[in-house]
Amino acid sequence: MEWATIIWNFDPELISSPISIRYYGLCWAFGFLIGYPILRNILQRERPEDYQKLMDKILMYCMVGGVVGARLGHVFFYGPYFSTETEIGYFDHPLTIITGIREGGLASHGGTIGVIIAAYLFNRKHYKTGLIHLLDRLTMPAALVAAFIRLGNLLNSEILGTETSLPWGFKFIRLYGEAGEIMRHPTQIYECLSLLLTFFVLHRILKKTESKFKNGYLLGIFLILCFSFRFLIEFVKEHQTLADSSALSMGQILSIPLVAIGMYLISRKTPNSDLN
Repeated sequence: MEWATIIWNFDPELISSPISIRYYGLCWAFGFLIGYPILRNILQRERPEDYQKLMDKILMYCMVGGVVGARLGHVFFYGPYFSTETEIGYFDHPLTIITGIREGGLASHGGTIGVIIAAYLFNRKHYKTGLIHLLDRLTMPAALVAAFIRLGNLLNSEILGTETSLPWGFKFIRLYGEAGEIMRHPTQIYECLSLLLTFFVLHRILKKTESKFKNGYLLGIFLILCFSFRFLIEFVKEHQTLADSSALSMGQILSIPLVAIGMYLISRKTPNSDLN
């Protein structure tokens, strides 16, 4: 059945001259823009005396941590080459780690690690209530930002799904020539929807329980839902880095410990324990 097949020929550039502005970057920015008031409302209820001062700083910490972590995650987890055709390595030309970001190459697992490190530094210097406590408050905005990033992947025609005969398959013809005639799973949309579902689950839990949940509970739910969905969607996504014959993809291998950490966090019997 191809009656609903979508021919995807979207131009990833909003403006190409005099400077290039890509929809992918705008999706990152829009995600942070939407996530900002959500986190502000949470902190305003809990820290009314200094929430605005905290917000002025935490956005920058998380943006820098997320982007730097996502870029380094791609470099270390998903491939040593910035040009697979010529097998030119990032570490042969380290500057391409920075300059090559325009061509894509950001990893969500690396972004997660980057945000955690940024939150640790922010907590030590400004928040001083506990790292896990802070990360709980970051889960809802993080899920939204990640959802918009996956939308950006769709607009970039990247992170492709495997071939499918399902009626909602996409044909990515702009960047892939004849290969674009293959109907593929729109895995970017699958992940975007899974992250929006994660956001609504977290919102429901926070609304119903407010301050009653133990430290780490929201973070645990986030890690379990986000990376369990990621693990499952990887089955219909083209393998990156690892050979097609490998039992698991790199994304699945990296998701397993994060899901395990999430399970540990929600099963803890010491509700007030935290990391400072």
